[in-house]
Amino acid sequence: TIKALPKFAQKGIGLPRKQLFSALREQYLSVRDDSNAQLAEYLETTPQAVSAWANESSSRCAPMWAILRLCHNLNYQIVMTAEQVVAQPVEEEV
Repeated sequence: TIKALPKFAQKGIGLPRKQLFSALREQYLSVRDDSNAQLAEYLETTPQAVSAWANESSSRCAPMWAILRLCHNLNYQIVMTAEQVVAQPVEEEV
């Protein structure tokens, strides 16, 4: 028998794009003091799409390029393990 695998090591489990985008959107709006409309302009999309990508009840998920564009802007990185996928600030090299 196969032992229980960690969540993201299981077949068919996708990346948590909605959660990643929601967290990055919140951080972006907080740090930049921008509106949802300004974020939509930065992401070259509509404010309605940005809201849908962040809304848990919507089936629409942000594309990876939008998540990575926010990471680039905020100096964040996506860190993936078999147990979790998170966006976090890039650590400064010493």
